[in-house]
Amino acid sequence: MRCANVIRASLSPNVYLTRRAFDKQLNTLPSTAFHYYCQLQVDHLTEPDSQLKRHIRREWDLLSVTKKRLYYAFYFHFKGINHRKMNKFEFAKFLEIPTPASSEYMLFRNTFKYKFEMAWIDNLKRQRTTGRGQVIKHATITGGHRLTVYAQLNNLRLQQEAMDYTSRYQQMCRECRRVWKEKVSLKQRIVIRDKWEEQKQIFEERIRNEIDALEINLNRLTHFDLRREFYDTVELCRVPLKKK
Repeated sequence: MRCANVIRASLSPNVYLTRRAFDKQLNTLPSTAFHYYCQLQVDHLTEPDSQLKRHIRREWDLLSVTKKRLYYAFYFHFKGINHRKMNKFEFAKFLEIPTPASSEYMLFRNTFKYKFEMAWIDNLKRQRTTGRGQVIKHATITGGHRLTVYAQLNNLRLQQEAMDYTSRYQQMCRECRRVWKEKVSLKQRIVIRDKWEEQKQIFEERIRNEIDALEINLNRLTHFDLRREFYDTVELCRVPLKKK
């Protein structure tokens, strides 16, 4: 009987388009402080429970700022993450802090996108009831400006277009650029820019406060570990030796 040096293998059903996506699934480190908190709560479970996770999320949202900052410190301390080596946006991602838009146009587009989505959904509902091919949605944006979004759909392709997110996103981008160039005045752009600058200042201040609080708590954790070792040593030395 001959032995064959053959290793049986099978193809994985998972498909990774980039090396980064493949490496990401190998990384078991919680991506945010909340996921670290959630992991602590569900480690004793053998199967993930989405309802439990939603319940834990509600508990997390109800935690005080002081308690959350303690978990931030536990997360960085016990996972060995050096917050000094990351930029403010990476740090904000770990703490799930909303980041400001990259420009005043992107701030405008974020608002426009929400209005466009509402117009698209409203148009879909009207298509189902009336069969009309177009609906005009009026919405108020920053500075009191009212825009009009045309979400045109062909009755024959209604369901396909409504479910095609890529097509909807591309149409939203085109409409947003057109409205920004043709309908948003210089005065309104100044208002949007002022709001953008205000959001950046609030973000910068919050990041500074969170970093200061994190460093204080990390120092406390470090000193606590040292004191605990010291007390254990002292108590051990105080134990009287038994005489033979």
